[in-house]
Amino acid sequence: MAHLPNVQQDISLLRRFIRAVADLPTDPNPQLDAAESNAETLLRRLETPVRIAVTGLSGAGKSSLVNLLLGEELARIGTTEPLPAIVFHHADSATTTAGWWDRPSKDFVGHDLDAALKENPDLISIGVDSPILKSLQLVDVSGLDQPGHDKDAVLALTQLADVLIWCSRADAPLSDDQLRLVKMLPNRLTKNSLLVLTHADGVPEDQLEEAAVEVENHPGAGFLYVAPIATPQAWQAFQGDADDPATLWAESGAPDTLACLMEVATNTRHKEVAKIQRNIAKQIIPFLNQVPMPPEEVAPTPEPVSAIASDVEKPAPEPVLAEPEPEDPVDEATPEVAPTEGQIEISGSAVLLDEWLARLAELHERVDSGEIDENQDFVQGAQEIVSDYLDDLADNDDLPEGLDWLIADYEKANDLMILLQFESSDHTASDAARILAQLTDSLCHV
Repeated sequence: MAHLPNVQQDISLLRRFIRAVADLPTDPNPQLDAAESNAETLLRRLETPVRIAVTGLSGAGKSSLVNLLLGEELARIGTTEPLPAIVFHHADSATTTAGWWDRPSKDFVGHDLDAALKENPDLISIGVDSPILKSLQLVDVSGLDQPGHDKDAVLALTQLADVLIWCSRADAPLSDDQLRLVKMLPNRLTKNSLLVLTHADGVPEDQLEEAAVEVENHPGAGFLYVAPIATPQAWQAFQGDADDPATLWAESGAPDTLACLMEVATNTRHKEVAKIQRNIAKQIIPFLNQVPMPPEEVAPTPEPVSAIASDVEKPAPEPVLAEPEPEDPVDEATPEVAPTEGQIEISGSAVLLDEWLARLAELHERVDSGEIDENQDFVQGAQEIVSDYLDDLADNDDLPEGLDWLIADYEKANDLMILLQFESSDHTASDAARILAQLTDSLCHV
């Protein structure tokens, strides 16, 4: 099974640095204060587990899959009304918290979903002593296909998830409606995605294979893996309620599904940690000689992540993780060429202001030609160019120091554009245009 990276040394360094700066005299030092703020941000990112959102159309079996991953029946199954996003996180004792985006949360003793729902919260957090939650969080998101609840679901996905599990029935693997919903989600989420074909029991194996091939060849689907699973059989095997639980577990498809999930989560985390470590090198390391650092903490040996614990043997294929790409050798004899005005130098190439303006021009041309004649079409077109440009920025690992804010601006803009597509106001197009203008202004000041 794939293992998440050990980040204890990085966490220890950041904690020690933050503590050292806090113990300094109160004389103002803007650069050191900025480094401390950066350290706190990086520490929060390292201490937050990989967040895996499980979603899909109503009746797709997502909550059953969540329960299987947790090893407990905590996610509510078969509800007709969509629930707020439910975040399952690790806790030594059972807890429930009703939360809101704009006000303090409210805690309840034990697992009390009904009490939390009575508060009409924006989201609910449930603490569970489950092995998988020591390094991962699971987010059960419903209502994506129900008007009036779809915007809340999309907001939860944009704010609470790093990896996407899209659940779809094996007998109807990816309808146009599903694909439309998937394509509306942030690219940073869908490019780290797994399609789970649920209700695979009763579907002939050749039909499952055809469905997987159809999805993999579907233009715009974008899922990294497709995995069929018969969740009731997997749960039965997990409970040991079978003559041969190990065989039933293997035949249910659970081992392949869990292996694919862990590989997507692991690769996502490795990429995130690599970026954080580069930021530590740029933003924190240069200041270490300015503060008396406390002794290094003894890092505990991390436990390997196990999907669910039981006495059932669960043979699963070892996912083959891609070897990390070697850093490009530095040719000291090659002089650096400074980017011209309006360019961001990234990995030996340039992302030009002119390129951004060209994309805006294409959008304008689509409006002039009549191809785009509705507010929602304009917002969707605007979101697409923001998302594409964001990918160009985020996929380059060598963004110069001090320009991380640019990616953050595009991420916020992309999330806002997605949410605007769920608005019915006549002002959505003008709001989208203002966002595009603000991004252009940001690029002009690079």
